[in-house]
Order: sequence, then structure tokens, then C-alpha cells
Amino acid sequence: MNRDQYPNNQGGYGQVPPPPPPGPQQMMGGQGNYVTPTGYPVDYYASPFMNQQIGNQMAQIFQDQVAQYSDNIVTKGKSWVGNNLKHYFAVDTPYVLKKLLLLFFPFSHKDWSRKYRDDQSVPPREDLNAPDLYIPMMAFVTYLLVSGYLLGVSGQFSPEKLGIQASSALVWLVLEVVITMIVLYTLNIAKAIGLLNVVALSGYKYVPMITAMLTAMVFGRYGYYIALGYGCFSLFIFLLRTLHRAVESSTSSHPGSQNIFKLIFYCVAQPLPMFYLTSQFV
Repeated sequence: MNRDQYPNNQGGYGQVPPPPPPGPQQMMGGQGNYVTPTGYPVDYYASPFMNQQIGNQMAQIFQDQVAQYSDNIVTKGKSWVGNNLKHYFAVDTPYVLKKLLLLFFPFSHKDWSRKYRDDQSVPPREDLNAPDLYIPMMAFVTYLLVSGYLLGVSGQFSPEKLGIQASSALVWLVLEVVITMIVLYTLNIAKAIGLLNVVALSGYKYVPMITAMLTAMVFGRYGYYIALGYGCFSLFIFLLRTLHRAVESSTSSHPGSQNIFKLIFYCVAQPLPMFYLTSQFV
């Protein structure tokens, strides 16, 4: 008898009919596969069309979940960045003037402690010791404007050179912030100071840099070195006292002399980018 035929009720032979659809009653095969009473495994009945439909549905569900998760992350990220940036730009004219004087004359300032309200730091306009991002941002823009003016005076101005100068200043700032955060993590005080505070403290250097560049326009090279040297020294005192006070106010860490030395090294290293980004204009 042909394997493709079977005896029918009329005593003859007929073709094997297509397997019936799987019913609710199924048995276990010898290899752990479900089989029907006819002996055909369930996988035999699997339709490529059905598999494609199921795959498309699963892919759509996965895409929806990923999109929802991404939207939540973006929404929370925008909320966090917006609230924090709003806090760091909450300044007024009296604060800006007093902060600039503090950057140039930090020696007479006695109280370096931060002010808090409901366990939250108050805005910079209410606390002179609070870091802000308004002065660093304006100082960075002013530095680029002064750089472009000095390039024009020397007959070397071009948009490409100004772009290179802006890129160099930005790269220096990013590298400095990254290295500083790594050092703070090793001291276990990164949370006590915070990323945006580090960005603000690193951006304050552009204030004495602008002063040195403007001084060089009037008094030449010697005036530049004197102004830059004084600016580096005053910035060192400002940063050291600010960071030291932040470390003391942290209840999670008690840095020893070696860790304090690392903070001092960060403050001492500030003149390097200050000199590199300004000396070419003198």
C-alpha cells in the first residue's frame, strides 16, 4: 500500500487528507512535543502567516513599551534640567555685582556657608555663596567677543579662527568638569557638590581671564601678567574656600589631608587653561 494512501470505508484507497486543526484534546509525544490523535505534532500545523502575525504583534508591543519608557525619561529629564537651570539663573543685579567683587576680593569675605530653606538651597540672588550659571555663561560669551576683537585688531580675524577658539575653550571646560567630577567621586563628595556646581565653579575663571585680556590692551604684556597672576590667586582663594566649605557641610564624608590636597591641586591647576586661552592674544 502506498504510504500516501489509506483504506477508506468503500474498500478502496484515497489520498491522505490535510491534518485537521489542533483541538483542545492533545497528548504528549515521546520527545515532549504535543501531538494530535492523528499522530501529527502540533508544530506541523504551525502556519507561517500566524507566526508572522504573532511576531508583528509582539514587535508592536515592544515598540510601544520602549516609546513609553523613552517618553517618561525625556519628560523627567526636561523637568529636572528645567528646574535646576531655573534655580541657577535666579540672579539679580545686586547679586551679580557682589559676586564679581567676591571673585576679585575673596580675602575679606568671612561667612562662606550656604543658606537653605526647607532642606533646599535658596536661589543665588538670596545667597552670595551659591554658585550660579549666569555669570559663567555671560563671561564665556564675553571672552569670545573680546577674543574676536583682539584677533581683528591684530589683523588675524576670521570666522574659522574664532570658531576654533570657541571650540578650544569649550573642550577645556568639558575636560575640566569631567576630571573634577572623577576626583570628587574618589573623595566621595560628588553628591555634596553636584555637577552643575562644578560647571559654575569652572566657568568663573573667564572673569579674570577677560580682565587680563582687557588689561593687556592698555598696559601691554606686563600688565597682562600682573592682572592674570592676581586673577589666578584670587580665584584660587575663592575656589578653595567654596569647596572646603562644601566638604565640611557634607555629612557623608570626612576627607583627610590627602583628599584636601586633591582639592588644592584642582584649584592650583586653574591657571593652566587660563594662560593657554589668553596668552596668544598678548
